Amino acid sequence: MISNIEAEEEKIRNLGLKLLEAEQKKDLETTLGFFTEDSVLQAPDGPQLEGLEGVRAFLNEMFQLPMEDFVSGQGKIVVSSEADMAYELGWYRIPFEGPEGRVNEEGKYTIVWRKIDGEWKYLVGCWNNNEPT
Repeated sequence: MISNIEAEEEKIRNLGLKLLEAEQKKDLETTLGFFTEDSVLQAPDGPQLEGLEGVRAFLNEMFQLPMEDFVSGQGKIVVSSEADMAYELGWYRIPFEGPEGRVNEEGKYTIVWRKIDGEWKYLVGCWNNNEPT
């Protein structure tokens, strides 16, 4: 029998796949639907972005980049005993054409999820490259 924690972990795993799909399609509104009004993003080489408008501005800029071959994978997902907070660890790879040819930017990420009114939402995201930028 599946526990409540395992069921919540599976919900987050499925949400992560839907988020990746929306990002790959560069679907701004669908992607924003995963976030909260007080979400925080900590992207590499830039300032911390706070709130939905900060997330929107970042995504608008990110979606201008060639991301057709962007992939990521979920690793560990840990749900709190109260099943109202969780974190997810994973990896990503973004191939693109750099000044010296094709580059595969690889890195890792952490997402903190919070359950709000029965739905998991992306609260905090932080990611960075495995190699210096």
